[in-house]
Amino acid sequence: MGMVLGRITVETPEYELIQSSNDYEIRKYAPSVLAEVTYDPSQFDGKKDGGFMVLANYIGALGNPQNTKPEKIAMTAPVITKTGGGSEKIAMTAPVVTKEGSGEGKKMVTMQFVLPAKYKKAEEAP
Repeated sequence: MGMVLGRITVETPEYELIQSSNDYEIRKYAPSVLAEVTYDPSQFDGKKDGGFMVLANYIGALGNPQNTKPEKIAMTAPVITKTGGGSEKIAMTAPVVTKEGSGEGKKMVTMQFVLPAKYKKAEEAP
């Protein structure tokens, strides 16, 4: 599913390497178009990744794409996960962004998929 023996086999955005060490790299990415869903984790048994299925269906990862064209959209990497506070965790396995927030007394999560680079503007995405 996009990774073989530690190698990413899906599209990854171009970046400028800002800083590197043995433990991490700081990269500057160009602007990207994202698909996003915000949800209450209690709708998914408290799981913060509950929106993944919504976005996977949007891009057609699990069958027919559920978007306006309908157009299958390729998976991309990296996965970007953001939770409340100021910390940010970056993993390199799937195109997902999550961000915790609160709305109307509920702890909400926003999950985002980075769309392929061929979509230069949000209006071009299906």
